[in-house]
Amino acid sequence: MKRVILTFSVGIIFCIFSTSAFGAQPNYYLSGNLGLVFLHDGTLTDSSGSVSTEYDPGFAISGAFGHDYGDFRSELEIAYRTNDFDTVGASGDTTALSFLINGYYDFVSQSPLAPYLGIGIGFANIDVDSLSVGPVTVGNEDDTVLAYQFCLGASYAISSTTVFDLSYRYFATTDPDFGPTESEYKSSNIMFGVRFSY
Repeated sequence: MKRVILTFSVGIIFCIFSTSAFGAQPNYYLSGNLGLVFLHDGTLTDSSGSVSTEYDPGFAISGAFGHDYGDFRSELEIAYRTNDFDTVGASGDTTALSFLINGYYDFVSQSPLAPYLGIGIGFANIDVDSLSVGPVTVGNEDDTVLAYQFCLGASYAISSTTVFDLSYRYFATTDPDFGPTESEYKSSNIMFGVRFSY
């Protein structure tokens, strides 16, 4: 699975980061985001059965390097998310370290405000620390899985090189396996950030 994800990611990088594909020299940018992570309720399943899991709101931090072609942007993003378990009788936390290739379409106008839509794909390492929920005990385990996200947001340019950004991101992965235990990772994220072009 890891080899498939890496091969697919390299192929996308080659396509969307090729300046000749757009016929114009792009502007480069760096961006950073902070936000809240609302990890959706899930299920842990092993040979002893299934239990439902709930989570406290967590936080996320991300950074990206990208190309801006005008209406279209492409970027490489690294992000970290963490949430504590909120299920009665449960303990531990779960984190996600993700590496994504994102593409965005900006609805550019004469206004400094620009709504946008985005999509991303890559991989994530999902880690659980000292997880115990009822009869299901995982301990400290991690799994690397396919990850993807959908974005809806708006940016506001305060200068020709600096843009503030507010977005909703649905971030999810294929089901991670922690030893014999199968889990889920689906989240809603509210992110605030800034983007610097050069």
